[in-house]
Amino acid sequence: MYLKGEKNYTHNTAIKVLRFLRKAMERAVEEDLLMRVPFPKVVLRMQPTDRGFLDDSDLERLRSVELSNPKLLLVRDAFLFSCYTGLSYADISRLVRDNIISMHGQSWVVLRRKKTGVLSTIPL
Repeated sequence: MYLKGEKNYTHNTAIKVLRFLRKAMERAVEEDLLMRVPFPKVVLRMQPTDRGFLDDSDLERLRSVELSNPKLLLVRDAFLFSCYTGLSYADISRLVRDNIISMHGQSWVVLRRKKTGVLSTIPL
């Protein structure tokens, strides 16, 4: 109740916090800091979510917005690049010129993904 009430967390966010807390308590039991986990049998189920998405017209409207602040231009362009390539912010922030290569008349982004370590090759 505290997480949903006072903290105003959504159901799934509260479940993530409780799962983390349970793992911490399990660790404390392993290290003899606690005798038992207080809520070992409580089922912590996530609820299905309907993630929204941007369609082509949304992206075009965002692309065509006139921005005078150079920082906002950079943020907008990085966000659009992320939308078109599927790259995360963590990957885009690590991009350097050497990650852009030309192969068979086509430009590609080639980089090792930060989260997974998987080599990605994305056409531009």
